[in-house]
Amino acid sequence: MAKRVIAFVGDFHVGNRYAIAPAGYRTQEDNAIHINEGQMTLLFHFDDFCEKCDELNVDTVFLMGDLVDGPNYKGYARHLVTSDLGDQIGMAVMLLQKLCKGRKVYGVEGSKYHVLPGGISADQMVVQQLGGVWCGPIFVGRFEPCRLTFLVQHGEGGALLNRATEAGRDSLYLNAAHGAGKIEKIDVSIKGHRHYHLYLVENGQHQIRVPCWCAFIPNKVYLKNYGRMQPDIGGVILELEEDRLIHHAFLYDLPHIADQVRIL
Repeated sequence: MAKRVIAFVGDFHVGNRYAIAPAGYRTQEDNAIHINEGQMTLLFHFDDFCEKCDELNVDTVFLMGDLVDGPNYKGYARHLVTSDLGDQIGMAVMLLQKLCKGRKVYGVEGSKYHVLPGGISADQMVVQQLGGVWCGPIFVGRFEPCRLTFLVQHGEGGALLNRATEAGRDSLYLNAAHGAGKIEKIDVSIKGHRHYHLYLVENGQHQIRVPCWCAFIPNKVYLKNYGRMQPDIGGVILELEEDRLIHHAFLYDLPHIADQVRIL
């Protein structure tokens, strides 16, 4: 039986000192960028995820945005190992080559404060340098030979308490729009952005939230709720047959960089 196997990954935030980065990258001025112990752990986890992709015969990679940290005005650019977008893009391409080589690659755009202010975004440049197809801010469509209709976007919004609330709300509005004849029925909604994993199936519709590749980042957003903002590390792989999907989530131990336990 013909099938498609797709890895969905995003929120790498390359360029942030609390996020994954490739080992051995040298800047345009030939300066070495050294990664810390937590970043080494993230890189080790990413290598394992790449092996899982090989084992499951992944043929397609979908990049979910926030591939680089960019200028990130919400974090006041305090946590960057380099503010040079050219180097951040180069680092992201170097990191992702192992995952993307020999596979179809697609990508959507991440949050506006992680991309360039107008024109071609940093996410787009990474996707295209990897030989991929740029889908813009949103993808609605199918992956042959599967007949399910997908909605893929980076993601916005959230829920104050129960994270499944946001997914349920998304499902409600998608089904209402379909019932009103405004959109085609969405069978699978996939988002990133919130740095956690969730898989919910309700009335035959799949709601998937893709985890990230960065540790806790001590910016003004994350510091509002330390416990809630502890992220999930990893990626999602979907095996797609004609009328069904099989969901695999590979989640890894969370390294602590900014918030490692100290004795004073």
